Amino acid sequence: YKINYYSNSKELHVFTYENIHSISIFDMNGKLLNTLTFESLNEIKLPIEEKTKGMYIVSVTTENSNYNKLIHL
Repeated sequence: YKINYYSNSKELHVFTYENIHSISIFDMNGKLLNTLTFESLNEIKLPIEEKTKGMYIVSVTTENSNYNKLIHL
């Protein structure tokens, strides 16, 4: 799986080989900021230009696994 952040387009690009069921974004204190659910997509581009600069944890839940990635905006 890959989670990429493209700073010039202000989007979070998530790609997995499994179907994505949900994506959650947390601040560094563990506070849930946003959760989005999906119906079997394996590639998603999320606009995140409204997020304040800093570190975030992105949690991706697929049909078989859960992945976490630290990103810096």
